[in-house]
Amino acid sequence: MKYFCSRQEQVATELRQGRLPDLWDDALRTHVAGCQFCSDLVLVAQALQQDRMQTVQTAQVVSAGALWWRAQVRLRNGAMERVTRPIALAEKFALIISAAAVLAVIMWKHSQLLGWLLSLADPPHPTALPAGSSLIDGWTTLLMAAGLGTVALCAALAMYLMREEE
Repeated sequence: MKYFCSRQEQVATELRQGRLPDLWDDALRTHVAGCQFCSDLVLVAQALQQDRMQTVQTAQVVSAGALWWRAQVRLRNGAMERVTRPIALAEKFALIISAAAVLAVIMWKHSQLLGWLLSLADPPHPTALPAGSSLIDGWTTLLMAAGLGTVALCAALAMYLMREEE
């Protein structure tokens, strides 16, 4: 620390030890009254000590019971997080595997799926059916589409609810 006065170090030592200026020797008090640097040091140190005392007095001490309760909640939350971490990883893994399986089926049967989607867009009319075909194939396709749509809707709802929990 750089001192601007020869007695400033002595003043700083007295202040660090917590002695009030009233208890200092007369020569030091007289010097502080006449020296600008030392009087500024005393003024700042007293302001900081007063602020510290006010902070200590106004600090709210939490009861031991509340502190214990918070610690227990923190411990419980940490334990729950450690226990559920593997479950969350398993859910994400299952979601990735399911998505990969759906993509693999789409890539494997893409020509049949494309034909099926095109047949949905242009269903055969009962009067234009060739001999030997029936309407059962059209209804089967429609029921399959409805079933797949329901499964997709339920899967989307399940994923939304899983995300909401996190």
